[in-house]
Amino acid sequence: MQKKTFKPILLFTDNSMIIRKTKEAREKAPIFQEIIAAAEQFLSRKLTPDEKKLVLTGKREAAIRLLKAQLNMPNASTDTVLNIHGDNGANLTKVINRYFNTSTYDVDLYDIKENEFVLSKNAIVQIGKLGEYWTKSESGNEAYKLSKILCETYNKAIDKGYLSIHFRKEFSDATDNLTTYANTPKGNEGVKPDYKKISRI
Repeated sequence: MQKKTFKPILLFTDNSMIIRKTKEAREKAPIFQEIIAAAEQFLSRKLTPDEKKLVLTGKREAAIRLLKAQLNMPNASTDTVLNIHGDNGANLTKVINRYFNTSTYDVDLYDIKENEFVLSKNAIVQIGKLGEYWTKSESGNEAYKLSKILCETYNKAIDKGYLSIHFRKEFSDATDNLTTYANTPKGNEGVKPDYKKISRI
């Protein structure tokens, strides 16, 4: 007997979250540009795209390594190369610390152009997937189908006046793993499948 192939069901797409995450990612581009500008000022030259990524992931230490290579002194101490260079990197450190004090950024989400960072098409797809809730098992599929029937039946009964709207709490409590509060098609107090919980089944 052939084993049944599991086919996940897309439960819900959180478009507001996708819009927010995309906006946040795009707002990081000017931050990257400011850090790179400070690094190029420190090194007194333009950086290649690979070097820009290196600085953004390795921070000040990466810029120091580039400086050592630039001075052909890869094994020299940091103090030595900074003294020779005549710039201790204070401004670069200040700029980096302003943005990287608690976290780092995934620079691989961006295409590096001449003087700008542009959110890549692949990154937009990845962010879109973050807002998708899918079933992860056959039990999840069954739970979704059952919750959909329950919610549609309950909401229809509410809208037709067959059930009291005050019954919603009891109904939601009784189906805690399947449903959550929502409005009925006619705007009454109703329920809907709890996509987040079902996606974890």
